[in-house]
Amino acid sequence: MNLAKFREEYFKVLEEFNLRADQALVSAGGSLLLFGLREETGDIDLDIPPALYHHLKHSGKYEVKQLTVTQRMRDVLPWEPCSELVVLNEFVDVHPMPIGVRSWHWDGVGTYMPDCVLFQKLSLNREKDQKDILLLDQFIGKTYPRYL
Repeated sequence: MNLAKFREEYFKVLEEFNLRADQALVSAGGSLLLFGLREETGDIDLDIPPALYHHLKHSGKYEVKQLTVTQRMRDVLPWEPCSELVVLNEFVDVHPMPIGVRSWHWDGVGTYMPDCVLFQKLSLNREKDQKDILLLDQFIGKTYPRYL
């Protein structure tokens, strides 16, 4: 999906669930699309408040999918492990939002800071993430000074 379709689907979710941008954070490939590092993304991975996530998960209205081992990045991070996602529609998957991460608004869309997205990609470290890792590292160096 291109950026225009991405934005359309993102704002539909905000409206449907009465969320602010800081309550619906885009991660993974969607973040790279926002940063201008990709032309398209396959879907929108959206982190939402845990209470809403659990409500959707148990509502019976949405498909709940188990993540593969290589998708379980949160199992190695210091917040609640998550081994599943909720499929809202053909474009959007939701996950519970971790606590204490740094986010920002990119053209009105809530997303994670580029270094957080890089950490996500490095933690997953799949073959398909290698190009994204290089692009994010270059983007971070050009966007703001390193502080790590």
